Amino acid sequence: MKLVVPALEYLEAYADALRRGFWSDNLRREESAREELAMIAADPADFVASLDDPEGKRPPIRLPDGTTIAYVPSATIVQKLTMASVPFDPMTDIAPITLAGTVQTAFCVSPTIGVSTLPEYIAWLKQNPTRHSFGTTALGSFTHFFGVMAGREFGIPLEPVPYRGAAPLVADLQGGHIAAGCGGITDFLEHHRAGKVKVIFTSGIKPTTSAPEIPTATQLGYPKLNILGWYVFFAPAKTPPALIDAWGKELKAVLMLPEVNKKLVELGLDVETSTPAEFSQRMATDLARWKTIIDQIGYKPGN
Repeated sequence: MKLVVPALEYLEAYADALRRGFWSDNLRREESAREELAMIAADPADFVASLDDPEGKRPPIRLPDGTTIAYVPSATIVQKLTMASVPFDPMTDIAPITLAGTVQTAFCVSPTIGVSTLPEYIAWLKQNPTRHSFGTTALGSFTHFFGVMAGREFGIPLEPVPYRGAAPLVADLQGGHIAAGCGGITDFLEHHRAGKVKVIFTSGIKPTTSAPEIPTATQLGYPKLNILGWYVFFAPAKTPPALIDAWGKELKAVLMLPEVNKKLVELGLDVETSTPAEFSQRMATDLARWKTIIDQIGYKPGN
């Protein structure tokens, strides 16, 4: 079995559950799933061929055997809209198993500018017209688009300044070299609590479970600044539905383990699951909205 995880900040919680044998133990309790998996594992092609060709007249088509899945953030999926060279179509080349949860984008300010709330920040911007910029942890990402969207909603355009990740941005915020920054809540939560930066709002409709004291832009009167990222488990396209369903049962059970759920919440993830069909619809809706936002901002796909 192979688990591909580009989102490393959440790997530990899942790896711990795997090390303790939870997934295999849980699967053993699913008798029907176990029998189907045994059939597929023995020969996936024969299993699939038998479904629509019981006499075996056509040559079998080799399909994914369910031994490789991936844990993918929306930041990877949105690259289909922001990078011309992305070689896959998320709607056809991968198959969702279940949503793992959503994550919010956070807008923070430097402790050196002396503001603690969004109204104070807007007032500060009006008094400091030469400092209408914000650091973003990645151009062409939510952390870029959300900051630009915020400036437009405030009526004060904000210029993005690219950084190579969160660490140098936090350092510049702490030192007062840049007044504001935008990144995933996971980028700033620890530093916010340590007083190195001040998160003044996030991008959800309601506050993230990991920081209920931080208001959302929607709560502060800016409902258009509602944009959520997510993390999802995917399998290769054309993975047999029985395997998708078995993985879904496994993963949802792991996500609901109290110790796993607690760890993910601490990392800024609001745990939420879905069926494959529910997430396919959500991804299609989100991609359409993200494209509208990108077009309105005027961002052009790069290489």
